[in-house]
Order: sequence, then structure tokens, then C-alpha cells
Amino acid sequence: MSYYIASCSCGNDSMAMVWELIRRDYPLNEVVRYNNGMDFECIDRLWEKVKAKCETLGIKCTELQPKIPFIEKMFDISVRNRDGSGFHNGYSWCGGSCRWGTTDKQVTLDKYCEAIDNVVVYVGIAFDEQHRTPDKPYKVHPLKDWGYTQKFLMICHAPQ
Repeated sequence: MSYYIASCSCGNDSMAMVWELIRRDYPLNEVVRYNNGMDFECIDRLWEKVKAKCETLGIKCTELQPKIPFIEKMFDISVRNRDGSGFHNGYSWCGGSCRWGTTDKQVTLDKYCEAIDNVVVYVGIAFDEQHRTPDKPYKVHPLKDWGYTQKFLMICHAPQ
């Protein structure tokens, strides 16, 4: 028997996915959020809405956090220079080609999910973002399967 997890960042795509999974009565045992401690307050409020809804349905909600606090990793920890010439403090700002925050999130979520037998993980990737499809065989993409594009999600499923 499979165990179904929805990965929820509380962004537009994952929120739409969670609400649609529930509305369509898809199997869903747990909703998991990675919280790096730096989200906007509105994201935390959305997570509280997800938790409240899931609680009424008997769906477990789990919040994962980084081992090293975000600010410490960004500015303080010792990081080896790419050319091997020494060290510098922190990984700096995330974005562009500097994706350490995204990597931390993915590694943490994957480790959590892979520890569960027969896991199926719903990931909120839209139909027109197929280039973002993760390569893990246990991950499925219901938004893509439903034909939900980014434009459709922005118009019809914006976070409330």
C-alpha cells in the first residue's frame, strides 16, 4: 500500500495542487513543508490554513527545517572557494546560479520522503514547466497531468 505525501511550499502551484488533491479526493496521507525560517508572514498564514483543513480531514502535516539556520549558512559558516584557494564566510544570497537554498530544501525533502516505504510524492509543477520535472521515480505531477498551466494557476488558484 502506498503512502501519499504532498510537497507544499505554500506558493501558488503547490497550494493549488493541495486544494485540488483534496477537492478531487486523491489519496493523501501527509502534507510536508520545508521552512527555512525566512518565509514571508503571508506564507506562514497559508501554511496555517493548510494545517487547519488537513486536521479536519485527518491528514498529517509536517514542517521540516534546515540543520543549519538559513542566516548562518548564508553569512557565517566557512565555505571552501570553488577554485580550492581557501575559504570564505557563507554561501551569500540565493538566486540565479546560486541555488544552495533550493538544494537544501530538495535534499531535506527527498531524505524525509525516501525514508518511507512505498512513498508517492505529489509535486506542484505546472503543465508548461515540464523542464522542471524532478528525476525521482516516486514523484508525480498532478498539475501537469491535469493540464494546469502557469497562467491558469495564476488566474484561478492564486493563494488566498
